[in-house]
Amino acid sequence: MLDKSFIASNRLPMVTDDLLMMAMVLLIAILIVLLIFKALKQTFNLIELFLILLCPLVGLFWEDTSIEMFAIESMVFRIDIIGAAIPMIVGAGLLIRSFRKIKASNLILTVIVVALSTYATTDLTSDGVIAYFPLYLIPPITATIVSFMVSQYPYSGRLAFSSSVFGVLIGADLIRIWEIADYNLIGTATIGGAGVSDMIFISGILAVLMSSLLVPFKRKKPEVVHEEVREE
Repeated sequence: MLDKSFIASNRLPMVTDDLLMMAMVLLIAILIVLLIFKALKQTFNLIELFLILLCPLVGLFWEDTSIEMFAIESMVFRIDIIGAAIPMIVGAGLLIRSFRKIKASNLILTVIVVALSTYATTDLTSDGVIAYFPLYLIPPITATIVSFMVSQYPYSGRLAFSSSVFGVLIGADLIRIWEIADYNLIGTATIGGAGVSDMIFISGILAVLMSSLLVPFKRKKPEVVHEEVREE
């Protein structure tokens, strides 16, 4: 027979179980953060990554980060620096750095597809142009899939981010610009007004992360080995 005191002495206390569970959750969270940071680092350079990571911090200290652009009759249109301007600048920078690797036709195709999917999944309401869950996941998923099909990683990640940002901007806001002006004749409309929670910003980040998940499924182009022919 086993001694009961021996069994009791080898049983871990409940506090240890709770600490072990917390440690596992913390470890998983750290791994997720590292994977996210790795995906972002493979797509963005240091300046672009700094701007992306700076957006949430700026939103904590400044409540209004929008600037006025133009007016249509009595409707004033503004653009939010965090929710739209910085993602657009970063997206344009990615395209400039990758202009030899990303064909203009592929860029136009991806942006058009994302813009159409965005227009189909968003609605104009009194609170602005909004998309409900899980419909707001469709534009970044669309950008990820099309970019994955037409370009190689990490250029597919750059194309996915840029096409998400500009596709959502076109499909959600620019196509509806006159509709928005007529919907609220006197007032203010802010593009990217939700900041880091705006669809423009979120779609770009989600597209980059999803592109990194597809890397193992991407076939690499075979390397061409040049053999030197020597004359005997």
